[in-house]
Amino acid sequence: MNHAGLDMAEANAARLSAFRKSADLLLGVRQISTLDSHTCLICMAYSNGEWDLDGNPINGTTLPFDGGPPRHFNCRSVLVGISKSPLLRDRNGTRASDDGQIDRKISFDDFLKRKPQAYVDEVLGKGRADLWRKGKITCRDLLNSEGRIMSLEELRAKFDV
Repeated sequence: MNHAGLDMAEANAARLSAFRKSADLLLGVRQISTLDSHTCLICMAYSNGEWDLDGNPINGTTLPFDGGPPRHFNCRSVLVGISKSPLLRDRNGTRASDDGQIDRKISFDDFLKRKPQAYVDEVLGKGRADLWRKGKITCRDLLNSEGRIMSLEELRAKFDV
């Protein structure tokens, strides 16, 4: 891992440690992934995933925490805390995208819906993009239950297409 990758790993580990020390204030953590064409399939699937402070999936997340980001070399995803306070949890915020700063609650699927077909084909690959456009898969479906990228053939078999 290069220096920047090591720095990111250390920063995310420190952030997770601080979140755990703030268990009286936090429900858990959410992964925030940059919404752009450089984000990998792994981070697309994990984007907006939520886990309690012990790493158990919450709020509809099914993917394993596996220590959180960085999930790979040059990962740009980070963890943010989920406040127990509804006032803080529901406040507005933004996240990075190739369209500039946008609402933090935008899912990767919603982000891709705003993009032209060629962009989606480039990001997901033509076969996955076709399944996605037909509503057969979502970005969360790109990984298996262990967090490994599923091949196009595996996706077709799993979703009977």
